[in-house]
Amino acid sequence: MLQLIRGKVGSWVIKILFVLLAVGLAGFGITNVFSSGGVRATVATVGDQRITVEQLNMAFQAELGRLQRVFGPSLDLQLALSLGLLDQAMNTLVDNSLLDQAASSLGVQASDAVIAAAIQQEPTFQDATGRFNRAQFERFLRVSGLDEPSFVAQRRNELGRVEVIGAIAAGVAVPDTLAGALHRFRNETRHIAAVLIGPDAVGDIAPPTDEQVEAFYRENEQSFMAPEYRVLRVVSLTAADVAEKIEIPEDDLLAEYDLRLDDYETPEERAFVQIVVPDEADAA
Repeated sequence: MLQLIRGKVGSWVIKILFVLLAVGLAGFGITNVFSSGGVRATVATVGDQRITVEQLNMAFQAELGRLQRVFGPSLDLQLALSLGLLDQAMNTLVDNSLLDQAASSLGVQASDAVIAAAIQQEPTFQDATGRFNRAQFERFLRVSGLDEPSFVAQRRNELGRVEVIGAIAAGVAVPDTLAGALHRFRNETRHIAAVLIGPDAVGDIAPPTDEQVEAFYRENEQSFMAPEYRVLRVVSLTAADVAEKIEIPEDDLLAEYDLRLDDYETPEERAFVQIVVPDEADAA
């Protein structure tokens, strides 16, 4: 499914949009282009979720910032675009949207306790003793431009995606028959050779003789015959149909009742309240 969605994202419509974005980025800078209007425009639709220009901008900026921290300021905007960073950000948004919707449909959601434990175990938020440091956590949020609810929501989605991916990847073994059929489907090619014969090339055809018609009929006799049918008459007789006409003597009914008496009786029961006292005087 991820490959299918990526294929649609790579369609000519999206490619044109990316070209326009790239031209704007090259001339004015990414922040100015995305903030100059139309940030709510949809660049892709995944299921029932929309991916907007604003979300693409945030994903691109985040990835660009991460790479600049690794490679330095030499990784400028032009180089990032030439390396396909915009396409990569788009693919990441599509993948995350697919996984989020799968987790939601399956009811996979991390609890508050699980999220709290995951945040506290993050080395970035721990001090020298390995304990969670609230000040480091808040400093990280300020540097990242996030508030705590937004960060918790992101981490909740990330944990849901991890669970879905783990469930899909665990013990996956594609049968050879399925792999072969998929390979043939994706790589199948057809070669067609056609010959057009018009009425003029056929010429006049003489009407068939009686002998030719008779021979054709004998060779295709089954095509001119109707299937054989049978007519059935069915009489249905059930116990309900004859029950009202059967009279059972009283002696037989009484004998059957006596034989099944245990089925018609409910054992007698008693209810009591017991009070335990240490001696007879207290009971009196």
